[in-house]
Amino acid sequence: MVRALKIIACTVFVVAYAYGVFAGSIVGKYTDFPLTFNNFAWGIMLGFWIGGLIVCIFILAFAAILSNLESINQRVHNIENEIYKQNQPQHDINATEVLVQLD
Repeated sequence: MVRALKIIACTVFVVAYAYGVFAGSIVGKYTDFPLTFNNFAWGIMLGFWIGGLIVCIFILAFAAILSNLESINQRVHNIENEIYKQNQPQHDINATEVLVQLD
């Protein structure tokens, strides 16, 4: 799950980068948007880049939280197994020793 979220975050960043350049070139030709120079809308491009970066940061932070949660879950599972093993009775005595002790 964590790996999938990291892949999604990288994909979102690449798509936001490419679409920012594409939208900046298309919008710049047809509008008089602020930060438009030489028929390229730099403001639109930067908006997509910054928005994509923020989304990627949130997705990567969620992936880090899930990674830590998986680590904590594994530690708790190991501790539970150790406690269960310690509470089990020891069966080191074999039957002949018991019979000898009874006589």
